[in-house]
Amino acid sequence: MGRFSRLKQGIGGIPAEVLLPGDTAVVKRFRFQGAINVIRRSAGFPNFEIAQEVLGFLTPAETKSVVAAIMAGIGRTMAWFRAEVGAPSANGRLPIEDLLMSKFLEEFPRLGSLLAQAVIRILEKRLVALDARLAGHPSALQQRVARLQEALGLSGFEAEALTLSFLVQIDPTLKGIFGERAMWCRKGEDWKVLVTWFQHRPGFRLGMAMQVMRRFQRLGLLDDDEHPHDLLEFLLGARREWGLASWITPSEGQVFPLAQCPVSPDRVSLLLEMITRGGRKGGFNLLLHGAPGTGKTAFARSLAAEVGRRLFTLQVPLPSGGIFKREESRETIRFRWIRQFQRMNDDAGGNILLIDEADALLNSHLPGFLGPFADSSVKAAINQALDDATTVQIWITNSADGLDESTRRRFDLVIGFPPAGLPLRLNFLRHAQKRFRLGRILSPADLQGLAERFPVSAGAIETGFRNAAAVARQGAPAARVRQVIEAVLESQWAFSGEFQGQSLGRGPDPSFSLEALNLEGIDRPDTCLGLARACLSGLERACANEAPPRLGILLYGPPGTGKTEFARYLARSLQRPLLVKGAADIMSKYVGENEANLRAAFREARDRRAILFFDEVDSLLHARERAVRSWEVSLVNQLLSEFEAFGGVFLAATNHLDLVDRAALRRFQMKIGFRCLTREGRRLLYSRLLAPICPARALERELVALDGMSRLVPADFHVVRGNLQLFPERCTHRVILEALAAEAALRGEQARNPIGFRLPERQGMPGQGA
Repeated sequence: MGRFSRLKQGIGGIPAEVLLPGDTAVVKRFRFQGAINVIRRSAGFPNFEIAQEVLGFLTPAETKSVVAAIMAGIGRTMAWFRAEVGAPSANGRLPIEDLLMSKFLEEFPRLGSLLAQAVIRILEKRLVALDARLAGHPSALQQRVARLQEALGLSGFEAEALTLSFLVQIDPTLKGIFGERAMWCRKGEDWKVLVTWFQHRPGFRLGMAMQVMRRFQRLGLLDDDEHPHDLLEFLLGARREWGLASWITPSEGQVFPLAQCPVSPDRVSLLLEMITRGGRKGGFNLLLHGAPGTGKTAFARSLAAEVGRRLFTLQVPLPSGGIFKREESRETIRFRWIRQFQRMNDDAGGNILLIDEADALLNSHLPGFLGPFADSSVKAAINQALDDATTVQIWITNSADGLDESTRRRFDLVIGFPPAGLPLRLNFLRHAQKRFRLGRILSPADLQGLAERFPVSAGAIETGFRNAAAVARQGAPAARVRQVIEAVLESQWAFSGEFQGQSLGRGPDPSFSLEALNLEGIDRPDTCLGLARACLSGLERACANEAPPRLGILLYGPPGTGKTEFARYLARSLQRPLLVKGAADIMSKYVGENEANLRAAFREARDRRAILFFDEVDSLLHARERAVRSWEVSLVNQLLSEFEAFGGVFLAATNHLDLVDRAALRRFQMKIGFRCLTREGRRLLYSRLLAPICPARALERELVALDGMSRLVPADFHVVRGNLQLFPERCTHRVILEALAAEAALRGEQARNPIGFRLPERQGMPGQGA
């Protein structure tokens, strides 16, 4: 005996009022409507058992009124009979047999009709009262059916048919009303009960009932001509979720105009055209890949809204016993519901399925440590799910590196999402501001500042604004609301540092002064910025068969002269993230991993649409003629090969230009030298960074002493400022100048005393003894 049969046997004979204690009104409504429909279909009561079942609904007062109506009809018949029987016929005989047979055969159906009409009038009044009651307060069963209706896209007709079929199976009273027709439910012929139920509805046709049954089978609402046990448990309230409705749910969230999404307009236009025209069998597979928080899911929602279709998300099942077998993996479960969704949506203009977090499903070609994911059966399931697409399927993964070649070619279109740059983060912030109604609290300048300071994902932005909105609703002042946003975004940014590490460079120092730098190789810093903009613009327009434009910029000079800050300034001006790499990110003790790390660095820059910056590049581009080991040569060759194929802006910095490979130098279109500060640069940085922390005004002789420190670099000013801010009460211009001279001396570049200013014999920082 199957589980479903045992379940039915366990509830058999139990009144529906006991099984569904909170749904008595719904049960009564279907009983009354079923009785009305059965009576109308048969033009009366089909048999005594059904009449007995229906008459049991009536109250004593209602029964009395019905009996009175029937007795009145019987009284009229008997009066006629007495009048007719008392008169002899033409041949002198009393026509008793003829009269009885003819008149009673004529009158009894009319009396039965009177009884049926009287019962229908009473039940219809009951229905009006029940409908009014349920309209404002839907029962638990109605709410569960409504959840299935929304999740599966059922029509009102189909939702009512599902409720009827369910109640006929569990309610002995309703089954008795339908009589023999109720027995057909066990034989896969529920449609006959549906015909009885809906036949008096305007526009109903016989074929509609059979179509509903076939659709129920596709949706998994019927299994072997019966409702599955898990569906029955869900409708009875013994299970919180059911099957397809548990794992495929309507996708809700932010929707952006497609023009504001990080996808080129040409690609968006092509995508819309391909979806509208439809692929093979009306199916279309779209792959969106990129780092978390880059807007992939938001793009999927926006795309569905643009084409006017509903978007459903396939959830990731949690490990539990539930309705699934213990040996089934999460991937097997998800593939099952993908196939179910395909059967449910067999038209090209139907709903869109979003398979989020699809890494474990798609990346079956990864190395063996993933075990079962490398199994050929998994790959076959992937390819079948792609081939059998009946509508648009959007697959989202953080990495597409593990896709097998046979899987890759099955995607109709692949779109990569770079990390959210400044413009996209600003869009996220604006939409969050509008969604959480914080327009009066945050100005455009505030949003710009948040976008520049916190390179976080859209999800982190939504979290910050949601918490801030909750604080604002409690009457907190605007400053406090802004503080909440900044605290959440800062914590999210710090938390993400575990996987970003040294990769994403921070923004430029607010006190960074481009005009203070002493540069050679370019007449103006704007020249470099203009070339970089032209390179990136050309990269956006480049065709697939063209070599991508690239710009290599080498920054060289002593430590502390502003090379790294210049790279940060350039990235900020271009509104691109700065991807910082050093020797520690590349070098490995394992054979072949140096080259692999280099490839990964350039690929990461392409994926993130970032400015790639190699700091201390002389350790990677060491002159090959000085190489001692073979891997040193192969490392240089690999870096140059990757650089040649790279499209975008590549920055490299070195403190030792003489150590860099000569051939590598020729690959850089621009070489910018950073020298010690000029007299004007020293005075500019002094006035901006150091003079404000000293209450007194600098004397001319002190400025003259500053002019004599010819080997100062920008880093000296930043270090001294940071140190002296700890002891503001002891800060004087003399102390500042002594500290600057000490910094230069530590680098061994200020061996002599500055002209016109004699340093003490022992140097000490403020707060230290002489």
